[in-house]
Amino acid sequence: MILQHNRGKNVAKVQSIDDVIVQHAAAVAEQDGSAPWELPGKLYKMKGLWQKTVLPCDWDISHASLGNLWKKKDAAYVCNIHDFVEANYGGFITWH
Repeated sequence: MILQHNRGKNVAKVQSIDDVIVQHAAAVAEQDGSAPWELPGKLYKMKGLWQKTVLPCDWDISHASLGNLWKKKDAAYVCNIHDFVEANYGGFITWH
């Protein structure tokens, strides 16, 4: 339960048990380095996700900001690196 300050009085904000379960599950998953995760919309929202040892569930070349370049030969090196990381990533290896 979260308490909010309202004009000098403490008012209880009631949460459903489902909301509490979801909040706790998210906190546990963030701390578990091998738990599945998704890329947040903003870099500052990464917080504990920097410690993950697995690639995000939404790992995809579409997140490489290539636009239509991924179809062109000039961007082949980016696509090749993406494929290499996807095949060889080892999150427990600290220099990755």
